[in-house]
Amino acid sequence: MGKTEFTRRSLERLSPKDKRYNVLDPETRGLGLVVHPSGEKTFFHMGDTDIFSDMALINEIYQPKIGIVPIGDRFTMGAKLAAMACKRFYTFETVIPAHYATFPIIDQTADKFVAEMKDARTKVIVPERGVAVTL
Repeated sequence: MGKTEFTRRSLERLSPKDKRYNVLDPETRGLGLVVHPSGEKTFFHMGDTDIFSDMALINEIYQPKIGIVPIGDRFTMGAKLAAMACKRFYTFETVIPAHYATFPIIDQTADKFVAEMKDARTKVIVPERGVAVTL
């Protein structure tokens, strides 16, 4: 399978029968992306966001099993709010922390998020940079 890049323009070009995704903000200001691969688990990339109660609706409507969760703080949720969102609003089987360790003023590791998720039923995967993860 080749690499697929999602841009607003490429998503809008798809014909309705090809749309197996949902862009949660059509103006991409708080872009979240739900992807429904045929025969696979649905995953949700939260993008750059903070916690909000309508996350429960995203879970109810799309039922994502894999979540890519921003945890870096400052510009997105920090570890504590990200863990709260995962535990309160979603029924993820697996979460992958994102948007951390990219520049100095945000959290440099996923350790706080992992600690906050220790009592959850959700599996947390912290991938190594440049190493593929099978879900």
